[in-house]
Amino acid sequence: MSGQDADRLYNLLPAVYRLADSDEDESLRALLRVIAAEAGKIERDIAGLYDNWFIETCDEWVVPYIGDLLGVQGLHAFDASAFSQRAYVANTLAYRRRKGTAAVLEQLARDVTNWPARAVEFFQLLGTTQNVNHVRLQNVRTPDLRDINRLGLLDTPFDTIAHTGEVRRIASRRGRYNIPNVGLFLWRLQAYPIESAAPHPAADPPDGRYTFTSLGYDSAPFTRFVTETEIGQLADETNVPGPIRVAAFYFDLQDYGRKYASVLPKDRPTDTATYGPNRSINIATSAGGSAPFVDVPPIAIVCMDLRNWDRPPAGHVGVDVRLGRLAFATGETPAAIRVNTTYGFSADIGGGPYERRRPRVLPPTGAVAPPPDTVAAPSALGFLIRVPSQGIATLTDALNAWDRSAHPRAVIQIDDNRTYVEDVTVAMPSADDGELVIQAANEMRPTLIGDVTVTGGSGTQALTINGLLVAGVVTVQGNLAALSLVHTTLVPGRRLDAEGQPVEPARPSLVVAADDGGWPINDGLSVTIDHCIVGPLRAPAKLPALIVRDTIIDAPARRLSALVSGVLSPFPDLSLPTPGAQPTVQVTIGSQGPFPAVFSSVPTGLAQARDALQAAIRAAHPTPAFTEARVLSVANRLVILPGAAGDIHITPQPGDPTAERLRLDPTSARLVFPLIVPASASDASRTLMMRLDSGETHAADLPDQEPPRTPAQARTALQAAIRGAHSAPAFAQALVATLDDRLVILPGAAGAAADVRPADIDESVLTALALADERPALASSVANEPGPPTTLERVTVFGVVRVKELTLVSETIFTAPAIAERRQAGCVRFSYVAPGSQTPQRFRCQPDLEIATETDAAGKRAQAAGVPLTESDKAALRAHILAWLTPSFTDTRYGQPAYAQLSQVCPVQIAEGAEDASEMGAFASLKQPQRVANLRAALDEYLRFGLEAGILFVT
Repeated sequence: MSGQDADRLYNLLPAVYRLADSDEDESLRALLRVIAAEAGKIERDIAGLYDNWFIETCDEWVVPYIGDLLGVQGLHAFDASAFSQRAYVANTLAYRRRKGTAAVLEQLARDVTNWPARAVEFFQLLGTTQNVNHVRLQNVRTPDLRDINRLGLLDTPFDTIAHTGEVRRIASRRGRYNIPNVGLFLWRLQAYPIESAAPHPAADPPDGRYTFTSLGYDSAPFTRFVTETEIGQLADETNVPGPIRVAAFYFDLQDYGRKYASVLPKDRPTDTATYGPNRSINIATSAGGSAPFVDVPPIAIVCMDLRNWDRPPAGHVGVDVRLGRLAFATGETPAAIRVNTTYGFSADIGGGPYERRRPRVLPPTGAVAPPPDTVAAPSALGFLIRVPSQGIATLTDALNAWDRSAHPRAVIQIDDNRTYVEDVTVAMPSADDGELVIQAANEMRPTLIGDVTVTGGSGTQALTINGLLVAGVVTVQGNLAALSLVHTTLVPGRRLDAEGQPVEPARPSLVVAADDGGWPINDGLSVTIDHCIVGPLRAPAKLPALIVRDTIIDAPARRLSALVSGVLSPFPDLSLPTPGAQPTVQVTIGSQGPFPAVFSSVPTGLAQARDALQAAIRAAHPTPAFTEARVLSVANRLVILPGAAGDIHITPQPGDPTAERLRLDPTSARLVFPLIVPASASDASRTLMMRLDSGETHAADLPDQEPPRTPAQARTALQAAIRGAHSAPAFAQALVATLDDRLVILPGAAGAAADVRPADIDESVLTALALADERPALASSVANEPGPPTTLERVTVFGVVRVKELTLVSETIFTAPAIAERRQAGCVRFSYVAPGSQTPQRFRCQPDLEIATETDAAGKRAQAAGVPLTESDKAALRAHILAWLTPSFTDTRYGQPAYAQLSQVCPVQIAEGAEDASEMGAFASLKQPQRVANLRAALDEYLRFGLEAGILFVT
């Protein structure tokens, strides 16, 4: 309470009493201050009671009580930061006035789940004979094949083309177009706009070609969506987050050009539906120096295919929204460029342009006050350095400007979204209260391309990195007391190439180490990682604690490649004219090679060539990429799978035509990126969402018949489904090969990558052929030594974990074994623990819980039947559960919108296995199962009689 407020009662006294009180010890003033403080509490309570009368201003705890007055019941309550019932209760009367309409169902879904939604009445899209009294002119049985924009919306939530009827139920997410069906499409991803960011040049020095991403990989920009203004308005593409469609972008620019080409530039609107300063993407250029940035007008933007980096006409800028690229005309490269773009992701973790200020919560009486929130109050530590500011253009400049003796506690804040290319050395002060915070301003996401090395300190200092995207390694060599990474991304693999693959997958993101190969002197360092995305972590076991919360730890691996030969029918003659000469090819895998692969004999058939080539490649070089390679045969072709991640190429041996005859040379073979899946995967879902190139996703329907019982039957069914999904070569010419008990999906177009969504398939099996590469996600900085005592809460870990002790693990997913050296202490609870793990005591963890439950049920059934349950029966049951009870992700590649998101068919034991029945892993705080349960509970009241609603997630 301010001094003026504290003395408000005292100031009401006549001056004579105040003068008399001032002559004494001002005891009356002190008494009235105490009374005023208590009166202030009563006034605030009365004001709060008044605010609690209204749904718009009431406290969160009051919302259910107001809902009870309206009969709103049955919703799960959870953290208000993730979701509030306020909108649902506030709009209840509006819902009931329009009960049964698609608009109300859509608004209901949005308010209850807090996800963007689109309601579709599928019976409106049935191709039927129409009654003349109710003609639907837009519903024609044969669509206009020249309308590519409308055709591009086929099988999406915005499809307007008539379909034949289906009889499958929509509740199972299998059938759609039937008379009683209503679909509620939900977007689980969020759109994050970044303004005035620096695009990444495709060449050095820049030549006018850029990617919208600051790291230089291809990624389609998302729609910066706006919410509908009326409850009766149905959502369109501008009201939901999703990648901008090429056709939508093209026609948007065309419409703008037709309307405003003849209008004076000053009278033209600055925005189209997708492009402009207030839209999803925007481009601004500057002549350099102090010259201002000027927006490139929509009339100068051209929708282009920039796969080959073609150049636009003079005076124009080409934009490829499918890849997220832009190009200037030849010779028109600007001195400086800034872009607005929007990317998609699941939640507010990692470096991102979202709200990072901590909620204001009063600590309990007697509790220690929390540290200051420097994001909300950058000057809270007493000294603030802003980047950029006068004379300070880089982080290095800011560190040089930090007077450590006069101001041992300081904040360095980056106030823009630019990219800083520099290696940074942070020398910590020696003062006992030394503290440094390097942070991005609230709702900013600057990029640092370079390594961060921390030195100095005397064992009592603290360093915090908050809100940055760091493409580099953070190395701690100094003697600190605390290191905190908050809302920060340390790019897994250090950098990404243009295809989004990690450049240095084995490089850790965080290293706690010392010079000269010794142990660090900072034995008391405590490391905290909160709401982050990080690559592998390396820290010694002697550190007191590593605490990780709401974070993704990823030890990435490059995507496996495959080389598919041309058709070998009839099989060629491989004999050589030189007596005794053996067929030889040159093999290169990744950066290894070329090495000669010599056949031991001359094959005369496809099977012999397969075996001889596999043996020759394995003998060509002693690394796992060669020794673990596999060669398959399918559809009169040879398929070569390397034993480790890396592109594989075969070139002819000089004077030897074997490579050309086997059609493995660069002109005949195609390099693709396959997906290796269990042969039983096709049992999990009858519909697979296939993406065999970087384009749109298409549905592949498996036949409605008895599930395949052998890998060969599964291969035939899956190949037919993929080829029938789309007419593009990547689909129509796709192949499915058999690899032991797995299936290998091979796209039919060179350079294409296979993605399957949402089947019971996990991309982590891509490393099945590279088992020699352990991919440690968390370990010591010394090889084969465990890391420090670790606490993991709501964490998704891609890779092996080796630590001294798992102090606490809660609601965490281990995709690979987790090994704790000390297992007498600690606890693992409500988590998925991969087979082969060695952990302390587990509580309600998977797959252990499911195995115990099913074994107990099987024992009771066996006892009731009078047949004993043998150990072999238990082992078979365990093997069956381990085969299907594994975490399944929509995507496991950093940089993709659905990175680390659990897929729709992830086993419910994981998707709802957290302590509060939310999902395990880094996105547990999103409470997605509760959102869906709330929507299902609310639908009954507002769905018309006879209709059935299905909840469909847009991937």
